[in-house]
Amino acid sequence: MTSKITEIAYNQLKKGDEKGLSKYGKLLDDNLDDNMLTHAIEETCDKLKYLIHHRESIKNMALSDMTDKEFRDKMIKIYAV
Repeated sequence: MTSKITEIAYNQLKKGDEKGLSKYGKLLDDNLDDNMLTHAIEETCDKLKYLIHHRESIKNMALSDMTDKEFRDKMIKIYAV
């Protein structure tokens, strides 16, 4: 038995493999040409910016004059997958 979060993460990882194969014609296992540590650092920096942006957006919406329904609808529009 696995948690729903684990299943979501697993599906995201599979989608990443499919995207990489489609975009680059190879899987990460087959990539010996790139500096993976540099890529990981760059991706981590991007992730930090995305997280801060979303936190600030949520904070600004929460402090706005939005009704609860407007806030909920906005969250669904942004985060529904």
